[in-house]
Amino acid sequence: MFKPRYDLAAVRNMDQTRLVAEIAELKGKLNAMNGRDMRGPEAAAHEDLGWLYLALSLRNPNKQSYWDAMNAFDYVTSLRYQDEDPLGWARAHTSLGTARFAFAQWRDDPNWMIKAVHSHRSALAVYSRAETPEPWSNVQLGLAHAMDALSQREQTEKRHEETVWHYRAALTEILPGRRPALWADTKERFARALARHALLRKDAALMNEARLHMLAAGLAKRKLGDEKGFKDAQAEMARMNAAMKTMER
Repeated sequence: MFKPRYDLAAVRNMDQTRLVAEIAELKGKLNAMNGRDMRGPEAAAHEDLGWLYLALSLRNPNKQSYWDAMNAFDYVTSLRYQDEDPLGWARAHTSLGTARFAFAQWRDDPNWMIKAVHSHRSALAVYSRAETPEPWSNVQLGLAHAMDALSQREQTEKRHEETVWHYRAALTEILPGRRPALWADTKERFARALARHALLRKDAALMNEARLHMLAAGLAKRKLGDEKGFKDAQAEMARMNAAMKTMER
């Protein structure tokens, strides 16, 4: 199966000049494929195009670049078939979910957050913890981020529970020995989500759990040389301690 060359990590730090040049080159290749039966290479090229446009959007936010990214990924979902290339199909839906969530954050639009959730959930029709642990955990993390954003808007028990569940799921496979920076960041986000859930429920035990997760995240950040991250975690723990005391009165 034809696979893309890029993902977000590969293009995130490209400068704008290179991004624009890469996009132009890919468009030239796609024009050369026009009218030929090259569904595999075309899907891979559009997937690369989606990541390049998304990187461009994150560097210089504008509606057109976000739309170009989402349209590229959406087109890939029509070129890759679940029964023929299940992993490519799932990857396309994950990529579309990532682009939709980035656009939703920029627009502060809950409708696009929900669309991102739908895309990620589609990927879970293929991905499983047993068979594909890393992409499965990445999808769980994407769902956690989207649910977290929705929970902060809606402040409902259901959204907070969903957020916490997906962060817990992601952390079963995002491990400190394999992906230490991502683990520390996910652990911190999880702790913050858990604290918001504890505040909603006025649950001191849950707040204490959040505090312990934040402690672990802060220590991991310090070990990685992120002193600011460590200090931010310490400040957040102080707020959690204060909230816990209020709940215990």
